[in-house]
Amino acid sequence: MTANRPGSKRAPATQGRPAATVRRLRRSALVYGMITATLLTAMPAGAEDDLDYKEARELVRQGKILPLNTIVQRAREHRPGKVLGVELERRRDVLIYELQVLTEDGVVWELKYDAATGKLVKQEKED
Repeated sequence: MTANRPGSKRAPATQGRPAATVRRLRRSALVYGMITATLLTAMPAGAEDDLDYKEARELVRQGKILPLNTIVQRAREHRPGKVLGVELERRRDVLIYELQVLTEDGVVWELKYDAATGKLVKQEKED
């Protein structure tokens, strides 16, 4: 490759390499790209993703999950304080409400509830 000097052009990355090497590099890049695409599409559907409010509303209407206000009431019983945020996530086909609660002593707790049963499945202090 030539040096970057005023008026000089940069040589393409493949310039000066044997054609067989260039073909191997291109083929490797193609294979790695295909492997990456295969792995991404092979991940189990809904392994872990957030649901939007429209999906949540439909699941409540179908009776598959509890309404958010029921979960918020339970969270306030477990950790009284201000609810800072809520997410509805799907983790391996289980729907989880995840709430962040700021308690009066200034600690932020993450509470996770099974969205179908309302059972507290995990709670931990946030850093």
